[in-house]
Amino acid sequence: KSLKTLVPDHKTILIQESPLLGTSDVPLRLSLVDRNYSLRLESPTRVAGREAISILAIPRHGDLMARRLVLDAQTGFLLRLEVASPEGKMEARVEVKSVDFPNSLPPSLFQLRTLEDTRIIQFKPREELNPDGPLDPEIHFKPVVPRHLPYGFMVQGAQVNRGRFHSIAVRVTDGLVRGTVYESLPSDAPEMKMDGATRLSVGSVTFTIIMDAPEGVRQKIVQIFAKGVKADNPVADGEPGAIAPSAGTGREVRRVKTKVFAPPVNADRTVSGG
Repeated sequence: KSLKTLVPDHKTILIQESPLLGTSDVPLRLSLVDRNYSLRLESPTRVAGREAISILAIPRHGDLMARRLVLDAQTGFLLRLEVASPEGKMEARVEVKSVDFPNSLPPSLFQLRTLEDTRIIQFKPREELNPDGPLDPEIHFKPVVPRHLPYGFMVQGAQVNRGRFHSIAVRVTDGLVRGTVYESLPSDAPEMKMDGATRLSVGSVTFTIIMDAPEGVRQKIVQIFAKGVKADNPVADGEPGAIAPSAGTGREVRRVKTKVFAPPVNADRTVSGG
């Protein structure tokens, strides 16, 4: 029911409503995958002692990265995810070393063990944004929801976040890659640096895009949002500021080895994920 994100460098846990509580987006994402990627079924393999199928997704837009999804042949669960490096070498981002599919899971598995001085930031449940509605008195700017994005991405939805940080969260995807563009006043923008994040300030609005994509792709997408501010926002003024990638964004490829316990999942839903 909730999504908990640990930011260890800042000793902070972010708790927000789980995006899985919303309606299924599988049909939309599968249609986008068909439009934006060429899929190739590779030879069967084994991962974590399980029979698996391997699918290579080659993007139709050259600036994006090829991805290989290795899925459990019985459940469709993602066992390994490989992403092409800038040199074209496929490197593992996620690799499951041990997996089980029990009928139920104890609540203790979902408890984060942290130090006593860990800070917890709890976000209130999101509200769906009405782009054509009146300005929200707590947001203080007109949200930007572009109709067209580069690289085949499209907006899935937009929500209002309330709590310590008042912001707009715009969800975008190309079918396999998903990202979020946060819109806020500069004073409400979190100072934490995260991998895969790029920030751009335009007048009185700051955009922070978080997405597993090359820096150049994130920059082009966030620039589309900035153009919307210049054209439509009555609050913001001034020219776009410098684009600032968050610390650590040069580490586009990282390897994660973990033991995963998960109930069976729908294969179509897993294939569409990334």
